Amino acid sequence: MCVQRMASPETGGRLRRHALFFLVLAVAVAFRCYRLADESLWNDETASILCMDAGSLREFIAQERLDDPAMVPLYFTLEYVCWHATNGSVVACRLMSIAFGLGAIVLLYAMGRRLFGPCAALVAAGCAAMAIQQVYYSQEIRMYALYLFAAMAAMYAFHRMLRGDGPVWWVVCAVANAAMVWSHLYGIWLLFAQGVLVLVVRRRDVRAWVVWGALHGPIVVSIAVWVATMDPARIEDNLNWIPGIRSDETAQYLSESALSITDRPPADDPAPRLDETLRLPLAAKGLLGVAWLALPVWAGVSLLRARRTLLAGGDEAEARRTTFEFALVAAWLAIPALVLLLLTLVWRPTFLPRYVLPSTLALYLLLGAGIAAIPGRRLRLGCALALLALYAYDTASFGVPRRPDLRGAMAVVAREPFGDDTRVLIHPSGYLGPAKFYSGLADEALVRVREWPAIPEAVDSVAGGPVWIVAGALQGTPPDAGPLLEERGHAFDYHYFPGMFPVRLYRVHREAP
Repeated sequence: MCVQRMASPETGGRLRRHALFFLVLAVAVAFRCYRLADESLWNDETASILCMDAGSLREFIAQERLDDPAMVPLYFTLEYVCWHATNGSVVACRLMSIAFGLGAIVLLYAMGRRLFGPCAALVAAGCAAMAIQQVYYSQEIRMYALYLFAAMAAMYAFHRMLRGDGPVWWVVCAVANAAMVWSHLYGIWLLFAQGVLVLVVRRRDVRAWVVWGALHGPIVVSIAVWVATMDPARIEDNLNWIPGIRSDETAQYLSESALSITDRPPADDPAPRLDETLRLPLAAKGLLGVAWLALPVWAGVSLLRARRTLLAGGDEAEARRTTFEFALVAAWLAIPALVLLLLTLVWRPTFLPRYVLPSTLALYLLLGAGIAAIPGRRLRLGCALALLALYAYDTASFGVPRRPDLRGAMAVVAREPFGDDTRVLIHPSGYLGPAKFYSGLADEALVRVREWPAIPEAVDSVAGGPVWIVAGALQGTPPDAGPLLEERGHAFDYHYFPGMFPVRLYRVHREAP
């Protein structure tokens, strides 16, 4: 007779943790894949997509460098292969980014368990699964998801390396760091943070310095050679829009959020959807901000208490280990951002939240560590669920699609006869690339209007047939051209495309002279 083997309490706990983690991954997949096919291409994405008809990978990279002179080629090589292997599938390219984003969550969970335990790991993975910044860039046909995954792999291997888990982790760390730096140029600052930690932790180990330098020196030299081939004037022209340190962008260092209250919409707009009517963005942002400050501080306080107890018990090695691991995560969080802020102060604006996207993973680890340090199982569970609910709510409040629906807008334009004298006025200028991709119109038919007050003059300057106006906003509600057109006596048709960044489309009726 076969006797069923009963699971031990430890085995049952491990199974529950695995089940919870797979639930977190399922939520991450749901947030990233929900209505994925409805996502139009955004301007930064079309910068590379419009070059896909290049005759070869080499020509594609050369064309991409003209439009994005600060690029590094690893992601774009993968994008080129994926695009041509799937016959130009936008969804396939988005799925490639989603795969990298999910891989980062898996590694984050694994590292969280090693550093702060299973509770902290689950909270950290949950934050990464639900935060709007992570969801958005995990869908982006850009380098950010690969950058995030490579940085997470590098930090995981770096921790294993310094813990003495074997020489293979030195090699894995170097390979991951190379992928990180060749995915995004500013990955070099996380590599710099690692170097600082090596000098501090292994300050008496000259051999470790030599091995570290031998493995990472070629990475630094190779990226320096690549940077030397960049065109400084073209870079300055391409990046002069980046705001300074007092801008709203800096305030969004660690997470995008629904910062603005929706303005009163035009009467012609459709009724708000459920995700728009339930939006309480400022309250959600405020509560998340409190958590970002309070939980890492509480994690630090708990660390000091644990360290004091360990030292009192004579366990100096364990005290050093826990201190190092907390310092590692703190350096991961702070150093890349501080370097960019310093460059902004002494040189030019260089700071954008997505440039330090891997630092959000360190924040999630500290949030998890703070939750794990809360005494009492029920209170700890309640705080964890509240934090994750805030992230989920903040992400859901944006609505979908998450990129301006230029595909829908240009489909309306394509349904009408389009003469040689018809023009499409586009504001802001970042909408120009998607409009060109989805319309297939000649360059002269698409007119970039940089300043919104210039729209009426731009309409009047078109001699001939109808004028289309595509209006959007990079944050908040897009402007309404209706009152401006009515003041000039222009009749127009109006279309509205909802989403995280709504789009307004106007067809102004003009008679040829």
